[in-house]
Amino acid sequence: MDEVKLPIAETFHSLQGEGQWVGTPMFFIRLAGCPVGRPPSAVKAQEFPILPTGEKAMACATWDGRQFWCDTDYNKHEERTVKSLLDECWEEHICLTGGEPLIHLKKLDQLFHHKQRIHIETSGTVEADLSDTEAWLTCAPKINALDSMIKLSDELKLLVDARFHPDELTESMRNHKNVFLCPVNDINDVKLDNVERAMMWLQKFPHWRLSCQLHKFLHLR
Repeated sequence: MDEVKLPIAETFHSLQGEGQWVGTPMFFIRLAGCPVGRPPSAVKAQEFPILPTGEKAMACATWDGRQFWCDTDYNKHEERTVKSLLDECWEEHICLTGGEPLIHLKKLDQLFHHKQRIHIETSGTVEADLSDTEAWLTCAPKINALDSMIKLSDELKLLVDARFHPDELTESMRNHKNVFLCPVNDINDVKLDNVERAMMWLQKFPHWRLSCQLHKFLHLR
């Protein structure tokens, strides 16, 4: 196996806390870098856009322009070979998250050809052809999300807070086959007002589902 190396922000073992696969043991690989909200020239200029030195959070925005503070550390802290990552994985599922893992798609080929089911969590802002893989694609659409990636996704996660309204959804979001409403929570606390808002919208869209971040209730990563 060639020594393909990936830029890693962090890795950890936990349960999937959201969406279709909630409760499933997964090996989470957070890849470095995130292009959301950056001009294409800035993204292209370096292999993986990083957080400015010393900053612990930066402004991000949902697909409809609702700004929030992203406190995810997606700086590169190490490089790991694909083989070393696979050797560490005892789970049947691997979740590639970020940042935006799809900016590293060309380096991920070896992961797609092993026994583990690959899950990808994307912002929907990077065009990617996954037709030759069996990857499960989760899209939590951010600003400038592509309609093609929303349609390609196996599940759609929509953040719900006081500013969320279904009228702002695109047609592909509203008609998606597998929509989960995700109440916006604090890092360690559940915000019950946002849960109540999500429950209200479920009355009008009963084919949607609630995603409740099980890992926070269990005090897991």
